[in-house]
Amino acid sequence: FKPNCPLTEDSKYYISKPNLNDQIHCLVSVIPADKIGIMDGEVIKKLKTIQDQASKLGIPQMLFMKKVDKACIQTKKDKDHDLPKQEDQGKTLKQWRTIPKKPDEMVKFLEDFKVCTQEVTELRFLLHGPVGAGKSSTFNIIKNVFEGRIPQKLFMTKVDKACIRTKKDLTMIYQSKKIKEKMTECSDLLGIPINCIFPVKNYHEETEMNEMINSLMLNALIHTVHSANDYVKRYSDFDISKSMYKHIE
Repeated sequence: FKPNCPLTEDSKYYISKPNLNDQIHCLVSVIPADKIGIMDGEVIKKLKTIQDQASKLGIPQMLFMKKVDKACIQTKKDKDHDLPKQEDQGKTLKQWRTIPKKPDEMVKFLEDFKVCTQEVTELRFLLHGPVGAGKSSTFNIIKNVFEGRIPQKLFMTKVDKACIRTKKDLTMIYQSKKIKEKMTECSDLLGIPINCIFPVKNYHEETEMNEMINSLMLNALIHTVHSANDYVKRYSDFDISKSMYKHIE
């Protein structure tokens, strides 16, 4: 992939009549929760353009809302009394979505999963989002979950935040008013239904595997796999290249 060199029709890699196996089967938007309200208008326009094209092709869409721990103080257990009070962020709601708590079972499900048709050898997802949203880290989290380890790296966290002693409490994520507001804001901004938006968190300061971080990401991935598989099943009986692409040329 070369962002400064778009694929052209004369490229040997260009497929003029893609079959179902060549297609993207689910579009995943990756949006940072702490930047939703301040994203540049041009970035939003580009995101919507890609989403519109996916919609024309009937491709299902999901949204991974990253960096939830930075968007809501409620997802942290604060042990520092010097933190500023944030009234909205401290409010909780009745839990509106359950959090799966057995990541091992979800890993097993994904490892054993088989696409619904032999026409497709593997499901393909396209991740898109603004710079710094966490697209690369999404791949890394999934890879590390399946390998059962944290990458061996040294993290020197931001020094201006070093005095804040916090412990992540992701069990509160679906009780946080702020997180639900961010999900609603994402939905309003990009037109993706709430039930297709999944707040997830990156590994950052953790030195050991965290079941809640894994559970949130695996749950989002499983829903994405199901949507992609439904798309494949829906279009496996007819010629995609003729029926879907002619109206966007």
